[in-house]
Amino acid sequence: MSTRLVDASVAIDIPLPPHGEGWPETAALHLAGTEVEYVLDAPRTARAAGWQRVGPNDWSSSDGGVALRVSLESAADVPDGQLLALSAIAQETVTIRRCAIILRAVCPTPPRYLDRTLRWATLRGSAISNECTPFIVQWHDAGQRRLELRTIRGLPPVRLAWRRGTLELTVELDGTALHPRWSFSGKQPVSTASPARQAQWMSTCTFLLRALGEGANPPAVAARFPAAAEAAFTITDHPAFDSREAFEVFLDGQDGRPGWLGRGLRFTKSVFSVESGPMSRTPAPTLQQPEYRQLAERLAADGSEIAPHGVNESGNVDPARFRDALAYLTSRFHPQTWIDHGLSLEYCYSMGGGDHPEYDLLAELRRHGISVLWAYHDVPANAASSLNLLAPRRWDLPSVLLHSSRHLTRGQVLTAAHYMRSALMARVGGALGHALGTTFSVMRRSYLMRATSVFGKHWAVVATLAVGATGLYDGIRRAARRRGETAAEPFTRGEAIDWGASIYPERAMPFSQVTDDELLLFATVEVLHTRDAYRPAALTRLIGERGLHIGHTYLLNRLPYIAGIFTHAPGSPRLDTGWLDTLDTLSSEVRSGRVWNPTMGELAEWMRAVQCVSVVPVSDTALEVSNPLDRIMRDFTVLLPNTVAPDDVQWNAARPRGTRSWGDWLCVWGDLPAGGSALVRWDHATVRST
Repeated sequence: MSTRLVDASVAIDIPLPPHGEGWPETAALHLAGTEVEYVLDAPRTARAAGWQRVGPNDWSSSDGGVALRVSLESAADVPDGQLLALSAIAQETVTIRRCAIILRAVCPTPPRYLDRTLRWATLRGSAISNECTPFIVQWHDAGQRRLELRTIRGLPPVRLAWRRGTLELTVELDGTALHPRWSFSGKQPVSTASPARQAQWMSTCTFLLRALGEGANPPAVAARFPAAAEAAFTITDHPAFDSREAFEVFLDGQDGRPGWLGRGLRFTKSVFSVESGPMSRTPAPTLQQPEYRQLAERLAADGSEIAPHGVNESGNVDPARFRDALAYLTSRFHPQTWIDHGLSLEYCYSMGGGDHPEYDLLAELRRHGISVLWAYHDVPANAASSLNLLAPRRWDLPSVLLHSSRHLTRGQVLTAAHYMRSALMARVGGALGHALGTTFSVMRRSYLMRATSVFGKHWAVVATLAVGATGLYDGIRRAARRRGETAAEPFTRGEAIDWGASIYPERAMPFSQVTDDELLLFATVEVLHTRDAYRPAALTRLIGERGLHIGHTYLLNRLPYIAGIFTHAPGSPRLDTGWLDTLDTLSSEVRSGRVWNPTMGELAEWMRAVQCVSVVPVSDTALEVSNPLDRIMRDFTVLLPNTVAPDDVQWNAARPRGTRSWGDWLCVWGDLPAGGSALVRWDHATVRST
């Protein structure tokens, strides 16, 4: 195999028709180059890859492995608009790490763009528009034309930069960090985020390039979530440390304060269907236990999703029992979500269950109506620093150290150590990260076995450090031995955080390429220490960031090294008052409409639908929003300039279903008919100075 990094830097002008009399007929954009990194099955001599014109409005760049193409055609419904299509095509079998096209424009003054908080901002330096953010940028060229580039269907990821009078846009047609996947079937994590692309594989995206009049209204765009919700919050909970007693208290609350039930809140609670064989610790309850099953049924009746967490806790089950257990759960609860459990169960997705000839996991899930799977991937960030998957904190070490030291000063040594374990694993990754995680787990077990007295605790520290040093040395030695056998890390921690990949196709394509019938994967942020992460202030910050939270939790655990929703007091489970305060805040924000609180299945299906919808500005005061799907999209939301009055807005010649002001936007929402469109107009609005 041979690795190839291609950088084509031949500039080609992309013209734009002049806007009215006196407008200069100069190029609006330039094809500045490409950035392609891939692996070929067979080594061969590299060829130069520059841009070549292959038609009146078509350009191509190819080195024989991957071809990049750009085409331009008139946008029939948009005055002075042209459709700019960018694509990457495999010319032979390749494994693509990254593939991007670079566009540049003369831009004497800083441009404006829609940032990840859905705010209209001035670009100074660099920024990222990810796959959950409508891409739109406006600038003035050297001739003082006001130009705009925006997506019309799907939300492709783009890096923006403005330096020394030049606007640079790097359009990511594919990249491993856009769809992280892992396989643990070899007992070491191996990324499958870069599957082999066969010849004729294609990734494409289309932008609208247009000239605007100086008197045009500020742009209008689609919102992320329905009914003008500013943020989305959901939890995917794992059952490995469940108990019936903790489940009941979690649902019903205590001391006159309600628990989860009755607040109008929902989440995805995964459960085990059937019992496992003998285990070294007390096994988690399953649906075969009537009291636990009844609690799950109460939660489902309240609106939450009961999903499979594998089908059993420990020990492989035969294919017939697996299918029966899956059918049992899905027939009772009808979930859309599947969550893997463990790194030993052969039917799990992360253990190759999709390719297993007897389990055939993906086909079985489709048969039972499940379309969303956990990718077994947590964004490498500290949830106590930020809940927002769309903009996790790149520099979160101060937060890690702060919370770790707080727990240490309280004598909570194990909790403090767990923080450091998570921080190290997030930053190291790969086989070494796996070795670190395993070592810390062994050290924790060693400490718990020995720390039974004051003297024992001191001895436990010494013994545990010895166990850890031995385990770490062995792990490093094994990781080094495997270095030559495995490919390098497919993406960096920085790339994972920058792109904030949260939902994406199982076939490892950018989310903007999703189709209506394919399986989806979702990533999470691990939230073990809920007392530190789930606080009213954190929810307020998530709303301010207009973000998305998908938590990976073990809510019902009472482990001594986790600062969870229960206190560490002996006896019956007691909820921490901070958790109840957070529930009060969350339920209030959900009732107000500021927070959307879907199940994981509902969230994934909505985000898929948003990628399929097209939003086309047919004039300065009108958008056509088209829904190609065979189902109605309820409460689809459009963000209009804050200078527009609600009474000036029409949704298909009628009043919108609802309106709400965010301060910087007027939000309007209504239904998109199946296979139809909605024309959103604000013709009578006047642009007033702000």
